[in-house]
Amino acid sequence: MRDAFRDAGHLITQEDTHLMLRAKFLTEALPIGEDGEFIDHIKSTTELTTLDMTIYIDNIRYWCAEFLGVTIPEPNEQIEIFND
Repeated sequence: MRDAFRDAGHLITQEDTHLMLRAKFLTEALPIGEDGEFIDHIKSTTELTTLDMTIYIDNIRYWCAEFLGVTIPEPNEQIEIFND
């Protein structure tokens, strides 16, 4: 995914990619008072259960396919990597 961003001309680091994905898929609204006001909280991946992490990765996989045209294989899928 990071390579797709770079190919499109965006300079993005691995850490930037991680932060962007957390903000996109792990943001939750937390109430901060009785008046209905909320703030956004971005969860850490270390807070996720195994099921939550699976859902997070699936969301990333689907988003990459739809918006970037990038296929991220399942862990058990074999892919071929060609070196130039």
